[in-house]
Amino acid sequence: MSAGPSGMGGSALIELTGNAGGQTITGTANSLLPNLQINTGANPVTLTNYVHVTGNYTVTSAGTFTTTGSTLILDCWSTPCVDTAGPETYNNLAVGPGSAGKINNLNSSTFNVGGLLTLGSGGYSSTLNSGTINAYNSLVISALVSGSASVQFLGTNAQTTTGSNNSPGGPMTVNITGGAGLTLASATTWNAGGQVLNVVSGPVNMAGFALTVKGLTLNGNTLTKNGGVLTVNGSVIGTGALFGGTILP
Repeated sequence: MSAGPSGMGGSALIELTGNAGGQTITGTANSLLPNLQINTGANPVTLTNYVHVTGNYTVTSAGTFTTTGSTLILDCWSTPCVDTAGPETYNNLAVGPGSAGKINNLNSSTFNVGGLLTLGSGGYSSTLNSGTINAYNSLVISALVSGSASVQFLGTNAQTTTGSNNSPGGPMTVNITGGAGLTLASATTWNAGGQVLNVVSGPVNMAGFALTVKGLTLNGNTLTKNGGVLTVNGSVIGTGALFGGTILP
């Protein structure tokens, strides 16, 4: 299936039901698809270039799921949009509304993102609820994002996070193994009510930027400020053995 250079979105449902030869979805960043459901059984599906969905996005079933080089854009135009990932791994994922105040509901599913993860990609404030996004590369937060969804930094690659806007209000977890870790590339605020930065594995490097969090658990790991200001639950934090780990200057 190929979306034209300026698709119109809308309320219709496009459903891929599969064939043995496989199906491909492709378009441009401005090719706007309405509601998209992938239900191909054991048959393969390939996403190429840009797949830009303005309504609900659902993966019910698929065989081999190829996303190399692609970007999936979940751009909610009417609210709420329900996005159900399936077990697949995506390349780049951008979640952000076309106007302010829209809601993306992840439907308690988990999106695995091997490339760049961008939240608030439309530049408008939005809400992201009820699910988890696993980032295996890096995170950019382009606008204020609230809600209950959680983000986990996983894998073995060093990652960065960029954007001073609030993330969704669920836990932010760093679990990067093999000695790599997470580095701030800008001032970062993860300060929603009850939100905790939980460092399971991998060092965190503030790289001189401010980090503001509601709660912090280090689990024996190291957080290095490099001159940045660390604020936890409203209090500026010094250095030493704190929060179950070590905070370095």
